[in-house]
Amino acid sequence: MAAKVLGRDFAGVLVSDSAKVYDAFPGPQHKCIAHHLRNLEQRRYYPGQRSPHYLEAWELLWKDVLELTHSRQQLAGDEFAARRAQLESRADSLLQAQPAEPGDRKFRTRMNNARKHLFGCLYHDVDPTNNRAERALRPAVVARKISCGNKTERGSRATEILLSLITTAHQQARDFLADLTQTLPLAALPAREARTKNLHHFRRLKKDVPIRRNSHPSKSSFPELVHKGGCNQPRNTRHSRRILPATRANVTSL
Repeated sequence: MAAKVLGRDFAGVLVSDSAKVYDAFPGPQHKCIAHHLRNLEQRRYYPGQRSPHYLEAWELLWKDVLELTHSRQQLAGDEFAARRAQLESRADSLLQAQPAEPGDRKFRTRMNNARKHLFGCLYHDVDPTNNRAERALRPAVVARKISCGNKTERGSRATEILLSLITTAHQQARDFLADLTQTLPLAALPAREARTKNLHHFRRLKKDVPIRRNSHPSKSSFPELVHKGGCNQPRNTRHSRRILPATRANVTSL
């Protein structure tokens, strides 16, 4: 799905959570560290979890990764690469361990499955978390909650396209409306003669359409419609019943 949305020629880095739907993406990836820390906090209270040492080692590792990412510009290339290698060595040592706690084993499995993309932020110039993507989605999520969403598949698809184009233009500091008018110029208005001809044609069609002045069915226009309750009752309290031809003999029994 990610490759279908981004395209096979996507030249960027995919920063996401650890959902399996992103595993098939062929390009470079990085797994959000904020999601790792959130999952780590949940494993602390996993049933049967007693010792916190293994999870604390992972927490310290991720905090060091965040610190190194933010200090990228202040470090020389060789020093940055050496510290990155140390962090990866610590992660491999934690993955080789065989923890006995159930929460530790769950978190180790998560890290092992995402090992190839754990340190993408140290190899590519991307954020260590996907918070920017979460913030970009927030306006659309709030609008969906307020409006209860689209009622049709076509409307949902149109909203997806428009919001994607508007958000992209905003991130690139471009005017969306200006880009839209340049990319999709408005169609030229028809000539005066054509507009006059269309107006006359519409008026002629409108004149031929019969106007139904009374939309409420009456007994004279629908002889098979029998009213119950008497004609002296207000119109909104009458009840109507459709009598089929095969049951006209039973009308007197109503």
